[in-house]
Amino acid sequence: MPEKTLRVTKEAAEHSKVTRSLKAKLRDYFSTPTRQYLVSRDLLVRGTYRPDVSVFEKKPGRRPVLIQVHEVETETTINPAEAKAQWLPYSKLGVNFYLYVPKGNCDFARFLCERIGIEVKEFQYFYSVGRNIYIRRCS
Repeated sequence: MPEKTLRVTKEAAEHSKVTRSLKAKLRDYFSTPTRQYLVSRDLLVRGTYRPDVSVFEKKPGRRPVLIQVHEVETETTINPAEAKAQWLPYSKLGVNFYLYVPKGNCDFARFLCERIGIEVKEFQYFYSVGRNIYIRRCS
């Protein structure tokens, strides 16, 4: 298998693993007895967008309301084209937008967002040790 194909395949597997882990962590976090939330992975939002993880608040007798968008990136997807195509529209949805990047990429992601005018509620980085995925807040 060519090196580029192998790298893309490994990144796709890493992205999927991090996204699944993030969804589980958010589902646990938003599990409350008094309010109901729906944490969904790769769901079409507002007819146009498909963020990696979306959080909706469910109110009785009403449609779920989008309250958060979470996007996971890999080494090769932290670039100006991706930022303009995905991060910028997500930041303009009127909800909190969270961006997750591989460890060591916080400064570059923050630089891209400042340069393009993308508002991010929180930057976080991820790394794995064995089968475990760890997500931490960028400093």
